[in-house]
Parts: sequence; structure tokens; C-alpha cells
Amino acid sequence: MSPKIAHYALLAGLASFVPIPILDDWLRRRAHRAMYVTLADELGLPLDTPTLDSLTADRASLLLGCLGLVVVWPIKKLFRTFFYFLTVKDVVDGVAEATLRVAMLRAARHRLPQDAVAVRTVMDATLDKWQYSPISRFLFRGHRPPADWVAGADSTDKSIGWIFEKAGGGPVLADFTRRLDPPAEAP
Repeated sequence: MSPKIAHYALLAGLASFVPIPILDDWLRRRAHRAMYVTLADELGLPLDTPTLDSLTADRASLLLGCLGLVVVWPIKKLFRTFFYFLTVKDVVDGVAEATLRVAMLRAARHRLPQDAVAVRTVMDATLDKWQYSPISRFLFRGHRPPADWVAGADSTDKSIGWIFEKAGGGPVLADFTRRLDPPAEAP
């Protein structure tokens, strides 16, 4: 993963720290959009605005966002400490999701931009099936990061790589490619 894509993946995860519920989702989608444009440039794929909108679900409902603001914001004020932990978890989960989506787009580059909606549908279905949260996997399976997982000159890239690995990157990507291009049945 290039440092620029790792940077956008980190920004997508850090969007959870924005205290305004509508704005955090909007910033996350912006980071995903920039990440996808960077990946498309690296792979030499043409991605137009409708394709990017399909991949980022960028036309989300404003009404649902406002309803979420009215319901979620008071609860966040009441349970700030508990939500701080959940926000840190959201950041790590956001980075994991972003890195998995980049890997999926790399694998689906032969289907882009003509099948962007189908690729997005398969991406969402795959991520809905898998438990890709590194923190949940850590808590329930006992995975621990190595002692030097953030050491070194390229620590962001190492951290992002560790999160991708602990999010189940290999099996998730294999399931995505199987769903995207199912093997032909033998006669």
C-alpha cells in the first residue's frame, strides 16, 4: 500500500473523532473518495464522478443524518468515556475497513469503471459477512500486536499493514474475489 493511500485510510478512520455526527460520515466518505482516486491513478483506471459516488455511497440521505444527530448527540454527551473507547474502536475499524476496500478495489480493477455499482455491492456484502474489527478480534481471539509494530521510519505504513492483517485481510479478500468473479461450474 502506498504511503498516500495509507494516509487516506488513516484519515478515514480518524473521521470518527469529529464530534458532529453528520460531519464525521461526510469526512469519512471524502477520505475514501480521495483514496480511491489515488488508487485509480496508481492503477491507471479512469474513475468519473458517478463511479466514485457509487463506490463511496456519497449520496446518503440527509434526513437520516439529521435524525441520527438528534438521537446520537445527547447519548454521546451522557456517555462520553464509554463512547471515547468506542470512538477509538471506530477509528481502528475505519482504518481496517478502508484498507480492506483498497485491497478489494485492486482485485476488482478489471471490473472498473463499468461495474462500479456491482463492485460496491460485493464489497458491502463481503464486509457485512466478516468480522474485520481488529479490536474485536483482539478481544475475542487473543491476538496481540508485536512489540515493534509501530517502530521504524515508515511506522504509519507498518501500522496500517498490521491492522489490515489483523482485520483478516487475506480471507476477506479471497471471499471478495470469489463473490465478484465466481468460478464457472463444471459440466
